[in-house]
Amino acid sequence: MIQTYQASKVAGEMSEPIIPSLYEVTIIPPASLVALDVQLLKDEIKSVSGLDAFEKVPALISQTFGPGTRRLFPGVQVDNVINMNMTFNVNLRGDDGTHATNLITLKRMKDLQFNRATGKRGLKRNCVWTTIVTRFNKDGGIWYVATLENCMFGEGGITGLDEVNIESDDAAVLSCEIFSDKNYAEYAATV
Repeated sequence: MIQTYQASKVAGEMSEPIIPSLYEVTIIPPASLVALDVQLLKDEIKSVSGLDAFEKVPALISQTFGPGTRRLFPGVQVDNVINMNMTFNVNLRGDDGTHATNLITLKRMKDLQFNRATGKRGLKRNCVWTTIVTRFNKDGGIWYVATLENCMFGEGGITGLDEVNIESDDAAVLSCEIFSDKNYAEYAATV
């Protein structure tokens, strides 16, 4: 029997949890890009995926030593590269009627890595940035804080960036794949 919304005890008591967001993402752009509004960029991140690497549980791991020599043990396979996907809703018009700085910030970050207009490729030390993801539990407390250093855009760059019409009042939806080869998570102490 399917219980209707009106007959649900949880709905009747209005006991549904209100969860504004389970993630908060802060992007710290490369040092070569100065005077950027990091808070604005944080406010326009719509979704994050690919952080399940920090939530791995032990599994059976096989380790091979040579021909016919193998050892099985419980453990967690760790990969040093995190592949994360992010989607942005970038506001194109600021209070003064001009296009927002976030579009320019993302384009400048991408161009440091590879500028299609000039064909110039940057050095990793000049174009990597840091992404800090705070993940909350359903009670609003911090579950963990993941720090992803040496972040770079994947080979697709930023999807939707070239199609942006700055004359539009609609937000531009941009997405990108981000790789990080230096990362760690700090978990909140359990009480």
